[in-house]
Amino acid sequence: MDSVTEEISRFADRRSALRQNCRVQYLTLDHSTAGKLTAIVLDLSREGFRLVLPVAIPCGEEVVIHPPEGMDLLKIRATIVRQSIVMFDGKRSFECGVEVADTAAWRKHTWFLTLRTGSEEYEAAQKHKAAAAA
Repeated sequence: MDSVTEEISRFADRRSALRQNCRVQYLTLDHSTAGKLTAIVLDLSREGFRLVLPVAIPCGEEVVIHPPEGMDLLKIRATIVRQSIVMFDGKRSFECGVEVADTAAWRKHTWFLTLRTGSEEYEAAQKHKAAAAA
């Protein structure tokens, strides 16, 4: 288990949605006043993500989540629905829940299927893509 996983495993999770581990540790977010931020991904569900941010973004605010580099995904809009102050790596951070907009249902589903760990479909598609490029 890596240090990021060990550090974040102690954060409480109150979501009712089924949570999955994520195949990426970081995502880039854009916020209208906070600018571009790097978020640590704790987990994901079909509804959104649980993230750690370096700054507080008020609940109800919208963020744009950029796809991880090298993944064939479109950016998505999400809303901060809850947050709490946590100590992470010796610094004050903000653990938050973000809910992906319902207007992006197919994008939300595609993100979930692509980013969840244990996704055999994703692995097969990546191997096929690499073989086609060779």
